[in-house]
Amino acid sequence: MTARCPVDHTAAKAQAPGLRVVHRSALRTGLALVRDPFRALETLPSTGDIVVTSVFGQPTVVLAHPAPVAEMLREGRGTWIKDRLTQRTADVFGRGLLLSEGDAWRRQRRLLNPGFATARYDAYADTMRARTAAAMARWPARGTLDAAAEMARLTLDVAVRTLFGADIADRDADRVAEAFAAVSDFVASPIGLLPFDVPRWLPLPVIRRYARAIAELDAVVGALVRARRASDAPGEDLLAMLLAARDEAGGLSDAEVRDQAVTFLLAGHETTALGLTFALFELGRRPDLKARLHAETDAAPSDAGHEAFPFAAAVFEESLRLYPPAFALSRENVQDVVLAGVPIAKGTVVVAPPWTLHRDPRWFTDPLSFHPDRWSSPEHAVPPLGAYLPFGLGPRKCIGSRFAMIEAVLLLTGIARSHDWTSVDDTLPPLQPAITCRTKGAVRLDVRVRHPSA
Repeated sequence: MTARCPVDHTAAKAQAPGLRVVHRSALRTGLALVRDPFRALETLPSTGDIVVTSVFGQPTVVLAHPAPVAEMLREGRGTWIKDRLTQRTADVFGRGLLLSEGDAWRRQRRLLNPGFATARYDAYADTMRARTAAAMARWPARGTLDAAAEMARLTLDVAVRTLFGADIADRDADRVAEAFAAVSDFVASPIGLLPFDVPRWLPLPVIRRYARAIAELDAVVGALVRARRASDAPGEDLLAMLLAARDEAGGLSDAEVRDQAVTFLLAGHETTALGLTFALFELGRRPDLKARLHAETDAAPSDAGHEAFPFAAAVFEESLRLYPPAFALSRENVQDVVLAGVPIAKGTVVVAPPWTLHRDPRWFTDPLSFHPDRWSSPEHAVPPLGAYLPFGLGPRKCIGSRFAMIEAVLLLTGIARSHDWTSVDDTLPPLQPAITCRTKGAVRLDVRVRHPSA
């Protein structure tokens, strides 16, 4: 049975002047998302600015214009929460910062803010440079590798050392990577997309892999937490801060520490890893851009801060624009609300897709091309608020966005200082629409050391 339409389409047109509000059939929307979800999102602006539909029986509104996106994401408390599909990942993330709401979220954010204070970034930067140099020492002088796997391994190493003050064995790094891949497969599966929970005891392969993935993550994170608790060193890392954190309600419980640790272990490296993977792929197809990155890197001392590399920063920003890892942000309204003049009934899922907004020619010239200079050249217009949101917007903007930007710049320039590379393939492997926008296959690079020893 088709779900009720959450918007009076006729009234919506009158109440949202300048915005095109359209109703799209549930069947047509479902078929488009199944056939090619990224293409469906990319062509959304040609359908309308606010698209009213239903997805698998769930009343849904998709925002293809930055004005209502900014209005929703900046909205005051008590109106919007993470949508039910996102909340379903509580099996993995628990009730950490990603999924908590209301007073619980505000308390967690207050306790976590010191871990991302500016004063900590010098120490974080030293670790980022050191781990990149160690990774480059393991890369072949000449050979072919998978950029996606290498960036996941490197950013996970950085996350564990900076956030948890520990080393991570290759075996454990592989366990985390495999676990997150299994979680992504589950979220992207037909079962994961259903509007209701499927019993976890069903003997289906995708559910079994999902359960094993959660157990693996718990094992790795549990070992990190136990090691930190047993350590006599005070530590300046995020985990030490979590264990010592106190407020009027006391400290964090073991379950709360676990949830935060898993959230930051996965969220703390995935966006950067994907952004770097896509950046390396695009630079590997553009010798002119890669030469500029090499020149910028060679001109700076090896211990230079991220501020010394504006072109590298622009490359990463453009990578996040063209291939936003968080390709669709979703919220659910807990009460009837009017958004951009459009009445939306309680319980509607409202989607703000960066994939759509970042590739809209109204906000970005030649949007399907990789142009880092759009972030620094004066002739490029600044996009309106809500048109570019790789880390979200408003009070729920990612707490680690600055960490991710610094890390990406230092890792990218560390790679460029050591190696040259060329993309083996002209196109990326197919993309998987899951928790993040990941490739289904290897992103192959031919690499060679730049300054071989005599």
